[in-house]
Amino acid sequence: MIEYGTTDELIEHLFTLTDGASVFIEVGACLAEFSRRVAAERPWSDVIALEANPYNWRAYAESMPSGVDYINAAACDVDGPVPFRIMSVVKGAHLNQVAGNNSLRTRADDGIEYEVAEVPGLRVDTLLSDRGLTGQPCVLWVDVEGAQDTVIAGATRALGDCVALMIEVEEHPYWSGQRLADDVDEILRALGMVAIARDREFPLQHNRLYVRA
Repeated sequence: MIEYGTTDELIEHLFTLTDGASVFIEVGACLAEFSRRVAAERPWSDVIALEANPYNWRAYAESMPSGVDYINAAACDVDGPVPFRIMSVVKGAHLNQVAGNNSLRTRADDGIEYEVAEVPGLRVDTLLSDRGLTGQPCVLWVDVEGAQDTVIAGATRALGDCVALMIEVEEHPYWSGQRLADDVDEILRALGMVAIARDREFPLQHNRLYVRA
C-alpha cells in the first residue's frame, strides 16, 4: 500500500482514478469541500453531499454551489429516521453545535452530554436507485466518525459500481461499538474493494483509498 504523508496527496491520487466516474457522493460532508471541488472541475457530474448534523447543514447550505446537491441525511443501513448524537457538553465545557466530529454513535469517553437529533437515515443504494443512478461508475468519500460499517451496509450495490472509495478509519476505539481499520478493511475486501493507498492524518486515525479488486 502506498503511504502519503498528507491527506492532500492522497486526494490527488484519488482524482487520478476518477476520470471514468459520473457520480460523486460525499458522506459526512460537513463543508462539502470535496464535492465543491468536483462540481467546479467536473460540472457534468452528479455530485451529492450528505450531512447528518442539522446545524452543519443549515450553516453551509446557503453557500453551497448549485452543482452540489447538499442533503441533510445520515448515510446508514436503513431508510427512515435515525438518532444522530451531537456532543453538547464535554467535562463541563459547552461545545458549538456546528462541528464535524459528531456521529450516529456515542464517544467511548465518559463525561459527555449529547443532544440527540432525529434525522433522515438514507441508504446510499436507495439514494442512487431513487435518482436512476444505479449502475453508473461512482466515487465515494466517507468520513463518518466511527460509523463506517453502517454506511457500507447500506451501500453494497453502490460499491459494485465504485471506481474509488476514500474512507476515514481509526486504529483506536474512539466510538462505542465502532469497527476499527482492519475490520473495515475486511468488510470491504469481502465486497471486492482493496486498499491501495493511505495517508497519515493522525497517529491512530487515517484515510484509506480503495479500488475494485
